[in-house]
Amino acid sequence: MPNNLAQLITEHCLSDAQAGKWDAVAEKLNAKTIVVRDSSPLSYAVLTRELGDDARMLIAGTLRAVAKSASPLAGEVQDAHTVLLDEKTGLTIDSDVRQGIIDQLAIAGSWPDDLRNAIKLRGKRLVSVAVDVVTADQCKSAWQIDSLKSEWASLLNEKINPILAIGDRDALIAVLHEVN
Repeated sequence: MPNNLAQLITEHCLSDAQAGKWDAVAEKLNAKTIVVRDSSPLSYAVLTRELGDDARMLIAGTLRAVAKSASPLAGEVQDAHTVLLDEKTGLTIDSDVRQGIIDQLAIAGSWPDDLRNAIKLRGKRLVSVAVDVVTADQCKSAWQIDSLKSEWASLLNEKINPILAIGDRDALIAVLHEVN
């Protein structure tokens, strides 16, 4: 659970929290809505390491077949195949255009969905606002604790600290009894 869950609630779903809709708060914080792009170069060596040699062979075979076809993507796919051979330069796949091409290649090569998704996640993925998955109960607790901290800070600043500054013990006891 993030250290500052109450702050995330305030920033992203204040109205639901104020209405006590804790399931909605947790749902919004856990929703994967933030795009994270990774421009790290991808090569056949990386594909082999991460997905195995069978996956690399399927991908390379698809690229070679499309490169030899009459597809409008043939030239670009041939260039991509050449770049993927070089582990030092590799190919970036974080752009929406390249993500779309991966979808087309997956269809052309009959790739399994999990392979297509694994490759695409290498370049672009969605994450949630909450670092860890949060529950409605965690959200409610964090909100309540934050509210109590705010109330106590206000009480200290407005009533207790001025009394402590003048050293009036009886007035301090009276204020503490009010709080009770």
